[in-house]
Amino acid sequence: MVFYLARHGETEWNRLGLLQGQFDSSLTDLGKAQAESLANTLKQKNIEQIYTSTLRRAKDTAEICSQFLFKPVSATEQLVERHFGDLQGMSFAELKQDPKYDTLWSESIAFKPEGGESAACSAKRFHQFLLNTVRSDTKGNALIVSHGDIIRNFINHYLHIDGQQKAPLLTNGDWLAVTYSADHEQFVLV
Repeated sequence: MVFYLARHGETEWNRLGLLQGQFDSSLTDLGKAQAESLANTLKQKNIEQIYTSTLRRAKDTAEICSQFLFKPVSATEQLVERHFGDLQGMSFAELKQDPKYDTLWSESIAFKPEGGESAACSAKRFHQFLLNTVRSDTKGNALIVSHGDIIRNFINHYLHIDGQQKAPLLTNGDWLAVTYSADHEQFVLV
């Protein structure tokens, strides 16, 4: 089973440079086009199921993909973006003025914003969902439509790409593929 981990299409808040976290905003026209492009890119990947975050931006992206891939969509809270607490809704320009800004990204696994969650907690949610899916009777490949930071946190925390290197944030509408190695009991990049 291959999981295609995809970031939702561009939103109004992405365009405005605002940190969304668990707040939400609508897809832009570009975001809708990115969702269509995502689906077209994955048409030959034998997707059998589409799973998505319950946040509107991910659900809308998944629904657009569903129209092209002709597969059902299931939404789950486990794929919701990391909660950034008091930082949600702030512009990245404002955030860069805060001394905690660098810590948010450089020590993201342990750092927990006021009223929010650590990257490790969000990564654990995402990882548990994938493990549960692997262990279920579900067969075939799956598209997972989620969010940039939670996918990056999962990669950094569970795939251990290169001890010091941090995974880059996926761009809107971009994807990467992972599979589960039962021999090593871990997920690996495909």
